[in-house]
Amino acid sequence: MIRQERRNFEAGAKVWVQRYENLRNLAHWHFEDELVVCQGGEVRLMLNGGFYDLAKGDCAFVSRESVHSIAGAPGSRAAVAQFGTLFDAP
Repeated sequence: MIRQERRNFEAGAKVWVQRYENLRNLAHWHFEDELVVCQGGEVRLMLNGGFYDLAKGDCAFVSRESVHSIAGAPGSRAAVAQFGTLFDAP
C-alpha cells in the first residue's frame, strides 16, 4: 500500500533536512519536492517504478506527488531535504 507522507514545517520554514544511517522506508508520496543525497555507502531509490542506485556523492531529485522509497545498504548514510513551497511560482 502506498501512503501519503505529511510534513509539518516550522513556522516560516520552507525546507526540512534530515540525515539518516541505513535508511529504509516504504513506498510513499507527498506534496513536497525532495532531494536525496547519498553521503556514504550505497542507496537504492525507487521512483515511479524505476530503480536508481546512488553511491557516495550522487543525488536524485524527487518531484512532488511522485511515488518513491529509499533502501540504504548496511553502513549507508543519506541526507534528505524536502522543499515546501520553495519552488512554487509567485
